[in-house]
Amino acid sequence: MTLPNNPKDFVYNSIHKVTGKPVDSIQPNDLLTSLVTDSIQLFELILELENAFAIEPDYDELVKIQTVQQAVEFVEKIYVTQPTQ
Repeated sequence: MTLPNNPKDFVYNSIHKVTGKPVDSIQPNDLLTSLVTDSIQLFELILELENAFAIEPDYDELVKIQTVQQAVEFVEKIYVTQPTQ
């Protein structure tokens, strides 16, 4: 498994991949629910996380994530706990 180089870039690029929104239009305080069009896109974002880090995230923690910045912080937390390759 290759970890993303930068957790922030990973989150922004994942949002872009799932929603088609330009990366430069995504802001840290944007609500994830305002960026996705439906629950399927939100699920796709979660799958991106699972696939990139080969983890099964704690869904109780995931439901607390509301903003892009909170998503970045969540990924940063996972990032530092992953073994280096």
